[in-house]
Amino acid sequence: MSPVSWCAGCTAASLTRRDVLRALAAATAAVLLPRPARAFTILSPSQEEEIGRSAHKEILERFGPLDSASLQAFVARVGQRLVEEAEYTGFEYRFTALDTPEVNAFALPGGFIYVTRGLLAEANSE
Repeated sequence: MSPVSWCAGCTAASLTRRDVLRALAAATAAVLLPRPARAFTILSPSQEEEIGRSAHKEILERFGPLDSASLQAFVARVGQRLVEEAEYTGFEYRFTALDTPEVNAFALPGGFIYVTRGLLAEANSE
């Protein structure tokens, strides 16, 4: 499945700033939404972190982190502002900008959140 299959007819040029910001917010919200009661949770927080850590290595091998300390700091700063508003703070959230032109943002279990170079290029502001 293509990372942008939700927008099969879209091109990077046709996406608006609002589309880009929605994608970033959706990826962040996926891990920041309030959690159900522990009785309904299949994995413990430590199991989620272990899964996320393992997959994080694979993500970095596949795409590589964006080689820009200022953009990495920007992504972390915006992400941390969202975390501060979250009701669930059971994880140390880690924000990483990936070096790929695909317009995408996504999250893994355990607090690993990713934004692509392509998404950052489309965003004109926070």
